[in-house]
Amino acid sequence: MEETKLKTPNLDYAAALLKKLISPLAAADPGADDFKRLSGALHEIAFAVLSEGRDKSARRVRLQAELNGRDIGYLSMSEIDSADPLADLATLQTKNGWQAFRFG
Repeated sequence: MEETKLKTPNLDYAAALLKKLISPLAAADPGADDFKRLSGALHEIAFAVLSEGRDKSARRVRLQAELNGRDIGYLSMSEIDSADPLADLATLQTKNGWQAFRFG
């Protein structure tokens, strides 16, 4: 099986990035390179939240609406709320997509 190039985010990374977007404690928004590390629905959600402008409370409302409007059972608002808004995103890992393995 050939290894794919698709990056799938570690959920801790996604939660930390989204927390930075909605928390008043985060001094700055994540950078473009941080957003590139997200894929699929999480990438779309992050940009939808960012599109709300600088108002963190409006972003929080949008994030909640995006999570409620999509069927993503792998990340919840409580996980995002418990993430550290001051975390250094560069230190959090993403992992490659599919990994080959053998049964037995």
